[in-house]
Amino acid sequence: MNSLERVKSALTLEQPDRVPIVEWAIHPEVVRALETGMSVEAFMARYLDGVKVKQKMLEEDCGNGAVVDEWGVKKVYSGQMNAIPVDYPVKSPGDLKHYSPPDPLADHRLEYLKAIVNQYGGKKATIFSLNPIFTLAWSMTGMENFLISLRLEPEFADQLLKISFNFNRELIRRAINEDADIILFTDDFAYKTGLLMSLDDFKRFIYPYLFELVREVCDSGKLCIIHSDGKIWEIMDLLIDTGIHGINPLEPLAGMDIERAKREYGRRVCLIGNIDCGDLLSNRSPEEVKLAVRETIRKAAPGGGYMMSSSNAIHASVKPENYKAMIEATEEYGKYPLAV
Repeated sequence: MNSLERVKSALTLEQPDRVPIVEWAIHPEVVRALETGMSVEAFMARYLDGVKVKQKMLEEDCGNGAVVDEWGVKKVYSGQMNAIPVDYPVKSPGDLKHYSPPDPLADHRLEYLKAIVNQYGGKKATIFSLNPIFTLAWSMTGMENFLISLRLEPEFADQLLKISFNFNRELIRRAINEDADIILFTDDFAYKTGLLMSLDDFKRFIYPYLFELVREVCDSGKLCIIHSDGKIWEIMDLLIDTGIHGINPLEPLAGMDIERAKREYGRRVCLIGNIDCGDLLSNRSPEEVKLAVRETIRKAAPGGGYMMSSSNAIHASVKPENYKAMIEATEEYGKYPLAV
């Protein structure tokens, strides 16, 4: 199998020739330590089975390390991969009267995707990521303000969700037309002890929009993955019922036990991740990483329907030698028929 065939096989719950390896984000410092002068995308293409990109977002420099993006969000870069939002354009319902979201049809939006499809299409799984519903909605007003509005100003919350939905529906349609193999929804709904909102609020506000966007992907014949950090047992059935093909990252430090996930959901959705990037990949030895990879494959990979990935991302604190050990151990222990 080539990489694309391997990924498609796992996501459709079949058994590939080897456990596929994917990652949604790798810090350039980790890449540089392993391969001098190589871009993150080139590293993914050489060592992983999928190449992931996101939309191109224009930003305006406003000094002191801060930028303002197309949504009007002011952010500060911290040395990690994602900037930290510090100010928001829509602080109250009144601000919506004068607020215009960016154009999902802008020419630059899919520039990165077009490049990877042109270079790797048909060989590697081309993965396009976006923040589909919750994350984009709260990023316009701040998470605390958005979560409060779910209870105190539900119409305001729903207006933000509609803006998010309409933008992402057009973006998804364009990404599908550009022949992305996989649409990745990165939309964290939980932290380590549970959901960021009540289950009732998730069902009422978030789920209907999420369901429609997943159906947009699946009805086109493309594959869909949802990424949510944290303890998400409470919404696992709901997420799978949308029709997604894969779920990630199954964070072990949030109690997302891979053995339980395989037992309860392994026949319904591809499981992706579970290799701890907080302590294991950042602080432990390559030998410990290899043992953890072997054990995860033993629990999650029998019969197919599993892809190797970290429990969030390969951030700047991950030891390069540990990430290398993770890739090598997957190649060693992940061949079917499994020997573990």
